[in-house]
Amino acid sequence: MILVRHALPQVRPDVPSRDWTLGDEGRAQAEALCRTLPDGITAVYASDEPKAIATVEPLGLEVRVDPRFGEVERPWIGDDYRAHAARYLREDADGWEPRDEVLARFGAAVDDLPPHAVVATHGLAMSLYLASHHDIDVVAFWSDLRFPDAWRIEALERVP
Repeated sequence: MILVRHALPQVRPDVPSRDWTLGDEGRAQAEALCRTLPDGITAVYASDEPKAIATVEPLGLEVRVDPRFGEVERPWIGDDYRAHAARYLREDADGWEPRDEVLARFGAAVDDLPPHAVVATHGLAMSLYLASHHDIDVVAFWSDLRFPDAWRIEALERVP
C-alpha cells in the first residue's frame, strides 16, 4: 500500500485550507508522480479534499473518497505554521484535533483498504500514522515530506 502526500496546493488565506485546489504547478507535480507509481495498483483512495483527489486523478482510475484520510483539523495558522505543526506532532494542542483521534480514524480507514491501494492524503495525518507503525522521528519525517510524496507503508520507503 502506498500513501501519497498531495501535490502543492494553491494557498489562499481567504479560503479554508481543506478547500484548496491544485494550481498549474501542483497539477504538473501530480501527473509526474502518477507516472512513477508502480504497476498493479488495484484501488485509488483520497481524502475528501480537492487537492488530494486531484493528486491521484492522473492515474486514470476511479478515486474513492474517504474523509477518514483527511488532514488534522486545526485552526488557521498564518505565521509560523511549521513551528505550530511540529509542536502538535509531539503533543496535542488546543484547537487541534487530538492525535489519538487522528490515528483512530486514519488507522480504521487503512484497515479497510484492499491490497495494492494508493491513498492521497495529507502531511500531518500521514506522518502521525506512519510514526505510529515505524520507529521514526515524526517531526523529522514530516519536515522532509515533499509536495507530492509517496511512501510504501510496510517498508517505509519512498516511491520511487
